[in-house]
Amino acid sequence: MEDSFFIYNYKRNMIVRSILFSIALFFSLSILFSGLSLFNKNYTSPLIIDDSLSYSSSNLKDKYIKINLNDIRALNVSEYVRSSNLGIKVGEFDNSNYVALCFNNKILIADLSDSDFEEFVKQSPSSYTLRGVVKCLNEDKLSLIKNNLKELGFSDAQLNSLVFKNYVQAMSPLQSASQPIIISLIIFALSFTLFIHISIQNSKMLNSLNGFSNVYPDLIYEEIDAELLCESVYINDSIMITEHYLVILSDLLVAAIPLSELVWVYKKPDKMYKDRHLIKRHRIFFMLSNKVCCSINFYNSDDSFEELLSHISSQCPTTILGYSHDVDDSIKNDSKEFFDKWSHMQI
Repeated sequence: MEDSFFIYNYKRNMIVRSILFSIALFFSLSILFSGLSLFNKNYTSPLIIDDSLSYSSSNLKDKYIKINLNDIRALNVSEYVRSSNLGIKVGEFDNSNYVALCFNNKILIADLSDSDFEEFVKQSPSSYTLRGVVKCLNEDKLSLIKNNLKELGFSDAQLNSLVFKNYVQAMSPLQSASQPIIISLIIFALSFTLFIHISIQNSKMLNSLNGFSNVYPDLIYEEIDAELLCESVYINDSIMITEHYLVILSDLLVAAIPLSELVWVYKKPDKMYKDRHLIKRHRIFFMLSNKVCCSINFYNSDDSFEELLSHISSQCPTTILGYSHDVDDSIKNDSKEFFDKWSHMQI
């Protein structure tokens, strides 16, 4: 049996929603796979640096490396943290922990994590395995570090020839791959939450429609189709009002509400910019007699919304129109009493 127009749109909305979620899931998994691949690569086969010539290469930028440093000594230790008691505070907004290390008779700068830095200061190790991503020192940081090293007796000429312009942002293999992993999880969480929320809202509205009548659901859908074909149907944005139903055919929600079960209609205004013109987006809420509530975005003007409310009022005078704190408080404080009073108004 061929689906009715209403159910066709409901199923179409569900299929489109599932496809979009599948695309988001595929995109999320692709990013997660790239992050896990990066973690595996950095964990199992980091780029081993054995000499200063290899470290000086310009191709090392943003590469994950591993350097085994032997017979090292901390030429200077400075922590650029506002609240720190360690080292020399040279910057108000730099939260890095820089150490200057001997490497092949040259000076290698490393930026350690807080825990690694404190451990390094306490233990003063003679050997150290450094893992991290190679970054380029900007001129301000390089100048600050050189000024600190001058206190150890280095001249400007020595520092210009000894200090590498690259530095190592120390991090574990997992930390180096954390960004794509976190992004993938955020994309999945947002898309999954949105998919579930929209699916539940559509399902609740369809179940409500079926529950409001004792007849077979297909007969309800046929009645909705027949009323939608009438010339008297009122259309405003994604909302259509027939003799007995308020039908919503939007991108996120497909629903039909019997006008006799529509308790409250109100909006929450929200501003948004589009094509350099300020337009208004309204979030319209529909409260049903079974306490189910749904909402849609309404992009037409204020006058158009008032026209919609006026038409609803003419079709179902017992429906409460517009937001009211008293109504909201009544529903929150004693919803049973509120809906009982409203149902008596219908008689």
